[in-house]
Amino acid sequence: TDIVKQIAQLVKEALPQVSVTHEVIKGFVKDQIVSIAKDWQADLIIAGSHGRSGFNRFILRSTSLILISQAPCPVLLVKPDAKTLKVWDTIDSNAVTVKPNALNLFRRFNNQVRNKILIAVDETDMSDQVIDFVIKHKWTAPANFKLLSVAKPANELKFLPIATLSALYQDALKVRTGSVRSLALKLRDHYHLPLVEEEILEGDPKKTIVEAAKQWGADLIIVGCHVREPLQKLFVGSVSLAVLSTAPCSVLL
Repeated sequence: TDIVKQIAQLVKEALPQVSVTHEVIKGFVKDQIVSIAKDWQADLIIAGSHGRSGFNRFILRSTSLILISQAPCPVLLVKPDAKTLKVWDTIDSNAVTVKPNALNLFRRFNNQVRNKILIAVDETDMSDQVIDFVIKHKWTAPANFKLLSVAKPANELKFLPIATLSALYQDALKVRTGSVRSLALKLRDHYHLPLVEEEILEGDPKKTIVEAAKQWGADLIIVGCHVREPLQKLFVGSVSLAVLSTAPCSVLL
């Protein structure tokens, strides 16, 4: 309880404009988080993702998977990076007291970090919902947005004649480009930004999104999360699950 109280105080001091409460609950972690989020009508759940190596271990044992498949709202899974580890190194996990310089580090990183947010979009209505969610929130540091759409290579449609395939593919790319541009303008107009980057790449979305995030140095990936009704479970082969398990940074689903 003392540790949670101190962490709540750290958050309050770093973000004085927000209301912070703290509570320690007994029970199964997954069940309690989902239950409280529903009762409290949470708009967002933030949780740590330990990032265990190995996709199968991630699927079978991750609390994160339960959260994103059962949560009533979007879930931000924070992965430890070099910045976070520097902060954690100043905190003795076996002690009740959080070291004083931890707060100074939080403040320094909050002021210095350049929020590079990669938003993965596709041709479904989910992309509009993702952008609507983004513009409802104020980011603690000025955000740099990049919209990424990944198109599967044309050669996957081998059953079509080459001429027909080429024409259809080019038409599809034009539609996708227009869609991405529309979403980018929505972000730009809302935040009064001079520029929102746009990129359309070819490849497997599961791998291409992660690689693009690495190349761009993204601090956060935002991706829509499709679930399977009525079980409310993620498709094992879904893009969102693949991105979550291999991303080099935190992921918001």
